[in-house]
Amino acid sequence: MKAIMLVEPGKLEVINIPEPVCPENGMLVKIAFCAICSTDVYMFRRGHRALKYPVVPGHEISGTVIKVSHESNEFKVGDRVIVGPGINCGACQYCLSARENLCPEIKILGFNHPGGMAEYLAVPARMIDAGWIRKIPDNVTLEEATLAEPLACCINGIEKLDIARRSKVLIIGGGPIGCLFAWLLRGDNCKQVIIAEKDPRRRSMVEELRAAHETIDDLKEIDTFDVLILACRYFPDAKWLSTGLAKEGQILLFSGTEEEFLNTSWIRLVHYNEWKVFGAYGCRPSQLEKALVLMKEGLVPARKLIGNCFSPEDINEVFGLVESNNCLKVLIKF
Repeated sequence: MKAIMLVEPGKLEVINIPEPVCPENGMLVKIAFCAICSTDVYMFRRGHRALKYPVVPGHEISGTVIKVSHESNEFKVGDRVIVGPGINCGACQYCLSARENLCPEIKILGFNHPGGMAEYLAVPARMIDAGWIRKIPDNVTLEEATLAEPLACCINGIEKLDIARRSKVLIIGGGPIGCLFAWLLRGDNCKQVIIAEKDPRRRSMVEELRAAHETIDDLKEIDTFDVLILACRYFPDAKWLSTGLAKEGQILLFSGTEEEFLNTSWIRLVHYNEWKVFGAYGCRPSQLEKALVLMKEGLVPARKLIGNCFSPEDINEVFGLVESNNCLKVLIKF
């Protein structure tokens, strides 16, 4: 079968590899689309703590079941499904308390387990048992379904916050994640949702989508706010944060952070202002289902984020396009 292989940092190849065998009590999925996440590009350039070379990347996956060997009657050949990113152990304290994304033994598709940038994907029984495989609603296309995973990750972040209806929320980063957060928050009737984005091309796209109440290009344009969501690899300086985030404010660390975060001068402000700081990593199977329901009901117009579909042979061009910020969401079609 045709597959995209991340061989080493900076090297992607389209190669032919053996078609996977359907696992015992598992299933075989024919991949329709795999969306490109900014993390895919980041690990292509700089690696990742969970990455194991060589690997088939991709974790935002939709496809069709072509073989089933498990005992459950939940899935059958022909079902359209999304494949969640995790293979958790199912036995630790986190798995047993429905916090599967925190499982210390979890394997991640596209990082240390074959991902979705291939024609077929073998789904082990553990993924089915844990609920990582979800049927796609009839009114949601296979293209749109690839956004269920990033939407579920945003749901995971928001569920950690105490969002009052009068909250003023600042999202730093106007990419797909920033837009998804904005749509979710507006659905919660937040007082004001603001996206800060420096890149003029991306800012223009966000404004056209009308995802937020307001879009700004300079953090100096905003005075005070109640919640800060970091939807990109940027952490603001402590001086600005001290005058912007209200007392008892909340900070959500969604994206990985860069060197600015290591300047710990902002930590003392957490103490004096009684700020609450949350981390959000990945998503849980239950949140994938919530994402699909929101898409089914039209409450999150994720389809608006989707741009062009490309063939596997275009992968290097696609990664370059994502890096340029001249797009929102692009898909690889198999």
